[in-house]
Amino acid sequence: MTNEKQLAITKQGATEVMKKLAEDEYTKLFHEYFVQIPHKLLRCINISLPAKFILFDIIAYMGNKNHAYPSIEDLAFNCGASHITVQNHIKELEDKKILRVERKHNNTYFIYDELRMNGYIILSEVLHAYRSKMKEVKNVSERTKNQLLRGMLCSDVYQEALEQICGERQREKRQEDKGDNYVPYQIKSAVDSFKKAVEAKIMAELPQVYSALDFEDVAKFKERVIELGFNRKNKLNS
Repeated sequence: MTNEKQLAITKQGATEVMKKLAEDEYTKLFHEYFVQIPHKLLRCINISLPAKFILFDIIAYMGNKNHAYPSIEDLAFNCGASHITVQNHIKELEDKKILRVERKHNNTYFIYDELRMNGYIILSEVLHAYRSKMKEVKNVSERTKNQLLRGMLCSDVYQEALEQICGERQREKRQEDKGDNYVPYQIKSAVDSFKKAVEAKIMAELPQVYSALDFEDVAKFKERVIELGFNRKNKLNS
């Protein structure tokens, strides 16, 4: 076995290393590309890890096309999973409106348009924004903060926000195009309600965190990340 100390650590950025590996002639027996995945999808906390891995493999098959048709066995082999696991998590991606599947002899997969208005992605970004702000408080463990935020995924207000966003996304699909940055008021309202619920939970369960932070910064951060324009007048006061 090679001694780890004998292996050189790269001085290049990780993206450049991945590009170099993709283009390497010696290992280019079959695969010669790599996939760009947005962090908000990679780190979406309400999509399971196996589902993400399968999704990324399907995206790799798509490349610059809007569809792909790898077999279940292709995906199972690539992902090191059983065909049952692949089928179950494709169903998850369908249910969460990330993938559309046309079932014929081989499944054909499509990525839904307007993923920026997908409720699972939006609400995950909201929780990431709070987590980023809560990391400033050092006298409470990261695990405790994470457990509080992940607990929001099981709450009624989370399910209500999801349903409202999903319903509005379907309705807007039938409307004329209103521009790349347009976000319906109903989606903003659902996010605002969820945001208030998160702050109320932090205030109730981790008051030392709540009192130490200005959550106005979270609203500013969210505007920059997903352009949802939080209504700051509804911010809870400590």
